[in-house]
Amino acid sequence: VFGIAGVQAQMESAPPDTEKIVLNFQNAPVSEVLDYLSETTGLIILSDLTLEGRINIVSKQPIAVEEAVALLNTILKENGYAAVRTGKTLRLVKIEEVKHLSIPVTSGNDSKQITAGDDLITHIIPIHYADAGKLKEDISGLVPSYAVLSANEASNSLILTDTSANVRKFIEIVKALDTQMAANADVKVFHLV
Repeated sequence: VFGIAGVQAQMESAPPDTEKIVLNFQNAPVSEVLDYLSETTGLIILSDLTLEGRINIVSKQPIAVEEAVALLNTILKENGYAAVRTGKTLRLVKIEEVKHLSIPVTSGNDSKQITAGDDLITHIIPIHYADAGKLKEDISGLVPSYAVLSANEASNSLILTDTSANVRKFIEIVKALDTQMAANADVKVFHLV
């Protein structure tokens, strides 16, 4: 059990790849939560940021390290920051800088394949009937200021870097608009003589 000024946490003994931790941080400085994650999980925390403020995290049941990082991302996102994990390294950056880092890349039209959360990902959404460039213009007002939406006209796809929860939402929006375009398309057959 780890305790500092109202902070308690414990770690179950498990192999390093399947570690589970129980977090109970009450009004704890962000720096102490990060120190605990580094100490108990072996994560190397890299940051040029001065993270201030106090947070509350309560997880009475053990959670995996990945879930702890996702939970941390939810908290950091509210203040304009993100945690990007690469192996044993956890880099803390301003959320606008995430697009320059190595984050997961996914693709497809099935929103159920994306786990909703506040982890940042880049997702490629293939468009079948609509024009990707025009669709980008139409929906760009829905994109948060920190996210990046671009159109690849060669593959007729949209590329979105945002939280996985927002990516799920955008896949559904794009799918609905793309399907609507298919329903509005007329097929005409001309007989050549």
